[in-house]
Amino acid sequence: MGFLDKVKDATGIGLTADEQYRRAYEKGVFLQPPDYSAASKHFSTAAEKFRKDGNVAWADRAEANALMYRLVETRDFALLPALQKSLERVGEIERPASQEETIATLALIDELRALQSERRGETAVDLAAKATEYRNAAVLVTRLGTMPLTFADRLGLKGPTDKALARGAYYNALADYHSALDTIASSPQKAQDSFHRAAVGFRHAQQPDLVDMVEAQIEDISTKRHCWTCGREMQGRNHHFRYYSAAIAPYHRDVVDARKEDAGMLDRGDSVTLCAVCGSAIERQADAYASRRASEVQAWAQDLFASQSAEIAALRSRVSSLESRT
Repeated sequence: MGFLDKVKDATGIGLTADEQYRRAYEKGVFLQPPDYSAASKHFSTAAEKFRKDGNVAWADRAEANALMYRLVETRDFALLPALQKSLERVGEIERPASQEETIATLALIDELRALQSERRGETAVDLAAKATEYRNAAVLVTRLGTMPLTFADRLGLKGPTDKALARGAYYNALADYHSALDTIASSPQKAQDSFHRAAVGFRHAQQPDLVDMVEAQIEDISTKRHCWTCGREMQGRNHHFRYYSAAIAPYHRDVVDARKEDAGMLDRGDSVTLCAVCGSAIERQADAYASRRASEVQAWAQDLFASQSAEIAALRSRVSSLESRT
C-alpha cells in the first residue's frame, strides 16, 4: 500500500463512492463491537458521492443503509417513516450486519409499517383505536410468513422478536386484549370472549406472563354475583360488582342459604357484593356527607381560631400596657 493509499485509508479523504460505501462496513459495521453511528455517517457520505456521480440507484441504496443503521444505533422511532420512504426507492438491500446477503425491501417495508402501527397503538388513548392499530400491525407482519424479523430484536421491542408469525400472533393478542377492555362496560360476555382469544394469542407468541395476566382478567370478568342491595345479578368482578367491607355474622349466611339466594354475595369473610350502581351511589353519598362535615368542621375551626386570636391580641395589648407603666 502506497503512502497516498495509507492516507486515504486513515482519513477517508479522496475515497471514491464505492470505496466510501465499503468503508462503512470496514470502519463501522464489522468492528467489534460494531460502530453503527460511524457506519451511518460513511453511508451518508457515500450517498452524496454517488449522487454527484449521477448514480441515483446506489445513492438511494446508500441513503437507505445510512438511515437503517442510524435507526438501529439510536432506536429513534421517529426515523421509521423516513427509512420506509427511502427503502421504497430500492429493490433490495444488504441485510443488517452483512455485506453479502441481500433482502427484498418489500419485506423490510412491511415490518417497518407494522412497527409504525404498533407505535400508534401504544400512544393511542382510545381503546378501540389501539385495537385497530395492533390489528393492522398483525396483518402487515403476518405477510412475511416464516421469514425472520429484521428490526424487532435490534430495536429491543417487547414480545417475540425472531419470527414474523409469532409477532403476528402477539399483535393480534394485543388487539383482542384492548378490544376486551373496550367492551367491558357494554358487554362483559363479549369482553370475556375477546380475553379468551387474547390468551390463546399470547400463548402462541410464547408470552407466559401476559397469558397469566389475561387469565386473571378472564377470572374476574366471567364471575357473576348478585347485589346484596338491589338483588340483580351482575357479571364482571371489580367492574360491574365489587366487594365492600361489612359486618357479617354466621346468621346472615344462614338466611341466604335458607332463601336459596346467591351465597357468593358473602363468600369473602367480612365483605359483601354490591353492584356498581348501588356501590357508587353509596360511595358518592358518603363523599357528599364527608365533604359537608368537613366544611362544617372547617367553619367551626375558623370561628374558634378567630376567637382565640382575638383573646391573644387582647392579652398582648394588656401586657404592652403594663410594660409601658413600669
